[in-house]
Amino acid sequence: MTAVVTGFATIFVAVAVGYLIGGLRALPENAHRSIAALAFYVGTPAKMFQVASQADLATVFSWHLLPFLGASTLVVVLTVAVSWRQRVDQRVMNCMGAAYTNSGNLGLPIAHYVLGSAAWVAPVFLFQVSLLQPAMLLVIDAARAREARRRLGPRVIAALVYTNPVTVGTLLGLGVGLTGVTLPPLVMDPVNLLAETSIPLMLIAFGLGLRVSGIPRRFSGRARFLIAMKCLLMPVAAWGIASVAGMSPEHVRAATVLAALPTAQVALVHAIRYDLERDLIQQVLFATTLLSVPVITVATMLTG
Repeated sequence: MTAVVTGFATIFVAVAVGYLIGGLRALPENAHRSIAALAFYVGTPAKMFQVASQADLATVFSWHLLPFLGASTLVVVLTVAVSWRQRVDQRVMNCMGAAYTNSGNLGLPIAHYVLGSAAWVAPVFLFQVSLLQPAMLLVIDAARAREARRRLGPRVIAALVYTNPVTVGTLLGLGVGLTGVTLPPLVMDPVNLLAETSIPLMLIAFGLGLRVSGIPRRFSGRARFLIAMKCLLMPVAAWGIASVAGMSPEHVRAATVLAALPTAQVALVHAIRYDLERDLIQQVLFATTLLSVPVITVATMLTG
């Protein structure tokens, strides 16, 4: 239980620090944008490189990922259907808020305590950072290029991929992991140092943003829908898929708990970076983080 409490407490303290700094006016009013940009251009690419280069890539295709993948797909399809009249980039950001899970700084301690091993969360984490996140960012970039009336030929698409720092960091890391190259400390030590700034920057930017816009007291209809998708439908769907597939009780519990994790902070970083649905994602992130505590507790009790 200590690991889970520590995981949530760490997040809340870091967010509170950002909120407090904003209240003291120690930074400019829009500092959260600069900090989010720093996370997007420096910390997160380094983190993606670190994870992809050092992980066992075979775990991305681990079979117990299937219930999570199925639940995510269902949530994405429903979210796209409900938001069909919105722009493409808005739909993608909605999907990120509803389906992109905090499998890192919350997923690891929760998997360790509730599921008995942090290895359970590895396939989800790798799937999201190496496949799902780059794909979502590519769609947003492509939609923006289309709106600017740029022809989406192979060169333009390649440029979109290779000018997005998060995608570049992920692809470079995958290249290192697939080739088995061992990089010298002269390369990896700076990367590891910068990678450690990713999550703190995200959380502090979140806290600063809450100070600017205020802690959400009312949630829009779209926010409530995305919150319901993340906190209710996704874990129920994962439980149903795992149960129908005849998985063991241990696998059913793992699928349900992992799907019940809240929306990842990186969703807000991208919302700020692209100036896209920031208030909406902030509401979803705030609510799902709080609600995930009782949801995960109930999921553990019902599947234990």
